[in-house]
Amino acid sequence: INAASDKEWQAICVDLDKAGADALQLNLFVSPFDVSVAGEGIEETYVSIVRKVKTLTSLPLSVKIGPYFTNIGNLVSRLSEAGAEAVVLFNRYASPDMDVQKMSIKSAPARSDETEYRSSLRWTALLSPLVKTDFAGATGIYDAITAVKFLLAGAKVVEVVSTVYKNGEKRIREMNEGISMWMDEKSFISINDFLGKLSADNGADTAGLERVQYMKKFGDI
Repeated sequence: INAASDKEWQAICVDLDKAGADALQLNLFVSPFDVSVAGEGIEETYVSIVRKVKTLTSLPLSVKIGPYFTNIGNLVSRLSEAGAEAVVLFNRYASPDMDVQKMSIKSAPARSDETEYRSSLRWTALLSPLVKTDFAGATGIYDAITAVKFLLAGAKVVEVVSTVYKNGEKRIREMNEGISMWMDEKSFISINDFLGKLSADNGADTAGLERVQYMKKFGDI
């Protein structure tokens, strides 16, 4: 369900429950374009939506959010406390571009590319040990190795869309086969054998996960 408020669309949750859905995923985006609205008010709307949905249905609920928050970890924790059984990191929003010949606004490419997964990977690895909810990885996951990275970071599942559009539905089979081949090479019997092995509380380089300034990477400071 794509949601931008906590109002009219709520009835859809009940309809999907009655229709036999096994779970719900809320794809949330609350507009931040009003400069008079503080960030905490926007975040509270996200939490309020989850609370209201949990009063309407007992179905397992996942929430897909974007990366543009002051403290992502705090928001994810509050969403979990409000009843979200899983959080998907991150939603990739549509972006505008400009046509300088026609002097008009146009849409940027809608699909992700293979380099866009790293922010989701970072936050999955940092938050999966800290917040009592399941995590799903999303955005820029094109192949088996990238999916393995998210499993190592602590994600229980990954969501793939752009790679299926680009490579066809066979890509899902190829990714599953690639994960199995990697597991065989590493002598892992099940995903649980390596799930979260590179998350922040399992011996991962936490400083590396938290590093955001290139100075620390390339300099001697």
